[in-house]
Amino acid sequence: MLTKTLSETESYFALSTLKGLGPSRISSLVKHFGSARKVLEANLEEIQQIPGFEYKMASLLLQPLNEEFISKQMELLQKFQFKFLDCLDPIFPNILKQIYAPPPFIYGHGNLAVLQQKSVAVVGTRNCSEYGKSVTQRIVRELVEAGLVIVSGLARGIDTLAHSAALRQGGKTVAVLGCGLDTTYPPENRELVNAIVKQNGAVISELPLGTLPEAHHFPERNRIISGLSLATIIIEADMKSGSLITAQYALDQNREVFAIPGRIDSEKSQGTHWLIKTNRAKLVQNSVDILTELNLHSKSQVLDPLPRTLPALESQEEKVYRQLTGEPKHIDQIAESTAFPTSQVLGLLLSLELKGLVVQIPGKNFQRCI
Repeated sequence: MLTKTLSETESYFALSTLKGLGPSRISSLVKHFGSARKVLEANLEEIQQIPGFEYKMASLLLQPLNEEFISKQMELLQKFQFKFLDCLDPIFPNILKQIYAPPPFIYGHGNLAVLQQKSVAVVGTRNCSEYGKSVTQRIVRELVEAGLVIVSGLARGIDTLAHSAALRQGGKTVAVLGCGLDTTYPPENRELVNAIVKQNGAVISELPLGTLPEAHHFPERNRIISGLSLATIIIEADMKSGSLITAQYALDQNREVFAIPGRIDSEKSQGTHWLIKTNRAKLVQNSVDILTELNLHSKSQVLDPLPRTLPALESQEEKVYRQLTGEPKHIDQIAESTAFPTSQVLGLLLSLELKGLVVQIPGKNFQRCI
């Protein structure tokens, strides 16, 4: 079937252009023949011997190859120095091979060996509340302290916060894109992508280079987010949230799903509460609930009044920090309890905010992130 000599990578690109095959069938063919090139070299009779590949399905491999697409993908791969990881590569994560319709290959940037480490997915709404921000940062901090890699989708809101919190804690994180690896979406996360790669994490996509972030790509990529993970944690999601799609993928893949409860009158919590009420997700309040369910050992005491992982604080910063909790507190109350002038407290709070320890709420209110 080959009209020219193709490398193994080019052969995968060639298979991906054949309409009607899809990732699941491509993976099956490659597994059966031992390489993508051997699939393209096989004759129709050999292919028909594989269960599920009757004549109509087998004949899909007779389609002419899109040589222009193959050449362009190779050109872009070399231009950006991205990595190509196929399903037969020893580094390809076994946990991802176990899902329905695993990607036959992925494009990667960064440390792809991190894909083999124990991971959990943290996802949620793009329009998160201050409560959602605080919970995300605390849960992620504790999971990173337990040695887990954080997987998410680089979307605005909870996804971005999860990646950032993992990096701030010195951990590793994996971003799964709903576009080509040469496109950063949302564009404001370009620096975050660079930071993920710099800190030995990875950014991956199954989509061809040059693919734009179209809406239908994101539900499809969600199966990879859950597929890479031992469990998926949902933090704030309304009933139309894509996070519920990720949760369903996780359930279909026989993975654990956890949901963080929120305010009963918040639209942002309706999806998470529905998951809990319908027994699709287990209610969790902190990382201990998650780690216990996964039979993993926590390396930290998550209920310490002052976490041991805090960066070094000046005595005045620590005094201000100790006045804060997970609930908003007005700057005047903080000033009164510390006996510091309001202007000084504002400066100390700004310093704590820059260190990722405090978040400011509208109305000059402040609360802990961790």
